[in-house]
Amino acid sequence: MKGITDYSALPDGMTKAELCSEFFELVRCFECSECTVEIFLVALSELGARQWHTYTLLSDDLRKKISALLISCWDGDDLESAEIIICVTAQLGLEEVFGYVFSQKSDDLSPEVASEIKSALSELGGAIGDPFSGMK
Repeated sequence: MKGITDYSALPDGMTKAELCSEFFELVRCFECSECTVEIFLVALSELGARQWHTYTLLSDDLRKKISALLISCWDGDDLESAEIIICVTAQLGLEEVFGYVFSQKSDDLSPEVASEIKSALSELGGAIGDPFSGMK
């Protein structure tokens, strides 16, 4: 299992195939409990940034699997993880996670997380399925 520094040291310019392999390996490691939620989220953020720069979407199957894992990681009291999940959701165009996060009741969130969600909704609007829509 790679550590956070391994993911941050990956080159910025990676091919779609290289990234797909890294995403699948990270998902496998998390599903097998080989990494913590914190490592999973930070590594996913690193991979998401690189994926975004390919200007292509991940396969539907991989996006669904990542979406399910992100929803399972959601903690309405943890600002740091909420920020990462929202960022990865935007980078990868994860509509299911977007809907889940933005449907959370304020009573179930810390004030900081509620504020972050409100800010992200204002910034992202509703165009989450295609993170490249503003560039076309």
